[in-house]
Amino acid sequence: MSPRLQRYSPYYLHLLIILFFLTRLVNLTLLPIFSDEAVYVEWAWRMTHVPGLAFHSLQDGKQPLLMWIFGLFQNFFSDPLLASRLVSVLFGSFNLWGIYYLAGDVFNRKTAVVSVLLYIFIPFFFFFDRQALMESSLVSVYLLTFIFLLRFYRSPGYLTAAFPGIILGFGFLNKSTPVLFLLALFIIHALYLIRRRSQIVSFTAFTLVTLTCFFLVNIPMLIQPVFWKTLYRTGDYALPLPQLLRFPLITWISNFINHLEILILNFTPVALIAAILGITSLVKNPDFKKRLLVLWITIPLLLYFLTIRHTNDLSFRYLTPFVPLLILPAAYYLSFRFFLTVVALVLPVFFTLQLMFYPVSYFRIKSRLTRYSYIGSYVTGYDTGYQVNALRSYINEVSRDRPIILATAVHTFNPESALAAYYRRYPRVQFAYLDGRLIGEETIGTIDCISSDLPVYFIAKLDDKVNLDKFLEKVTVITNPYNFDYSTIYTLKTNCTGQTVRLNLSGP
Repeated sequence: MSPRLQRYSPYYLHLLIILFFLTRLVNLTLLPIFSDEAVYVEWAWRMTHVPGLAFHSLQDGKQPLLMWIFGLFQNFFSDPLLASRLVSVLFGSFNLWGIYYLAGDVFNRKTAVVSVLLYIFIPFFFFFDRQALMESSLVSVYLLTFIFLLRFYRSPGYLTAAFPGIILGFGFLNKSTPVLFLLALFIIHALYLIRRRSQIVSFTAFTLVTLTCFFLVNIPMLIQPVFWKTLYRTGDYALPLPQLLRFPLITWISNFINHLEILILNFTPVALIAAILGITSLVKNPDFKKRLLVLWITIPLLLYFLTIRHTNDLSFRYLTPFVPLLILPAAYYLSFRFFLTVVALVLPVFFTLQLMFYPVSYFRIKSRLTRYSYIGSYVTGYDTGYQVNALRSYINEVSRDRPIILATAVHTFNPESALAAYYRRYPRVQFAYLDGRLIGEETIGTIDCISSDLPVYFIAKLDDKVNLDKFLEKVTVITNPYNFDYSTIYTLKTNCTGQTVRLNLSGP
């Protein structure tokens, strides 16, 4: 290690921490709210502020932990998206520490500094550290489990066996992905015992402790009947066991090739090649920590490739928690090659700057390089955050001088979930659901008009009036510059005659 690096590395680390927060916080909400973010952010407030709804997300097969944290942070920030994305930034800051700690522990401080640089800029981590999604927190679970796995093998015991179970338990309370981490941990134990059969009894006891802690953490969720009713939803993303037992080789090969495309672009080519070369150099290394690192990189990743149902845009998200420790062998290989380190950072820095300042350009560039760019969900497709922003501009304008009622149908995702989240506590705007399904066909047939003390603006997805046609008249159509999506805004009919009911928003 360079004496200069040894002497000033704490100084370098402080600069890297500042660089991390600059890259994560600058223009944090410039990329508008993604549909899944809208759902999680809206649920988060409901789950933490409405009695009896703490496990509401289980209705859709989503575990609640991160949404509880989102809801807590929304108490301190008026912008619910900013509050929730800050949670991911904080998890990302922990991940930065975890990468630095593990690189220094397994290798050296020079490798740790290069590792931190790679973590800051590699698109996988840069992107999801700025999203109100689960991936940044799952990276934390992956890294923290490995930290405690190292401690367990240094000092096997019931206490050190308990910690991975606790961490993975909280991970599962967030999302099902840590089940694969738990399975990988047991596989590593089994491989360890091949040459140490005398320890089978003790390791069996340790494994039971890990598993017990995993389930104890999740007892509040496991006793919810709705959890078991919606558990089948994992089959939307993972291959069912009967199909796995048939060894679907064609599916596995296809998934590997397609995910390799995602890896090359989002881990970036030079860094990925460096990671592969670094792993190759570590395979026969006698140092137990390095060999354990290789196992913790390869086994969870292999389990992911074997169990994922298919490859699509969402695979960019699903793959992220399985790749953070690829940074360590990449940094180890690059730390001896200064010029190659600079080359490895060029593409990540370019993507970082694009996403920070020109997010639309970022997605357009990616769409030219890969089939899995996510551009449809974020920019060019229906129900993007750009449509939400266009609606917010209109709503803010019409509510500038007078209070209004903002109503939507009972739909999830954008724009409905996003509008519910943004306007739940917004001055001069009272958010409400207005939907023919809430009123009922029989009741709709008996009334001719709906009246209100405040102006009502009903936001329709495209022009879907949800069976309220006879009560509404069109005001305007809202579009955005990036796609063909539109929302139609209606108000209650004026000069309406006949049987009239007054809109009552005093209920839920």
